[in-house]
Amino acid sequence: MTDLYFGLTQEKWHEASKEMRKILIARAKRNATIYYSELTEKLLPIANIEPHSYAMANMLGEISVDEHNAGKPLLSAVAILKADNIPGGGFYTLAESLGFTVSDKVEFWIKEFNRCHDYWSKV
Repeated sequence: MTDLYFGLTQEKWHEASKEMRKILIARAKRNATIYYSELTEKLLPIANIEPHSYAMANMLGEISVDEHNAGKPLLSAVAILKADNIPGGGFYTLAESLGFTVSDKVEFWIKEFNRCHDYWSKV
């Protein structure tokens, strides 16, 4: 029996995660954001991950944890909600679980987004 991650095989999950990371890095280099719905569209050739799903939140979270563990900024800062133009609540919850202080959500997000651009524009 194949283990499934939000309806995807481990191989498909890994492939989609790798592609998502590439997309986020490309946006960070350009100092640009991407809506969750745009991420969904760009991942469709690999997997159907709905914009406001647990799968989207978990994939973004895994990427950010990996980046944080490697000493890099939280790459999921690049992905935002269309309605609010800031990341969803999971971004801030994850940041706090990693030891960040998030007293002002917008201020924290802008700082982390800028860190992403500063880091990835030089790589």
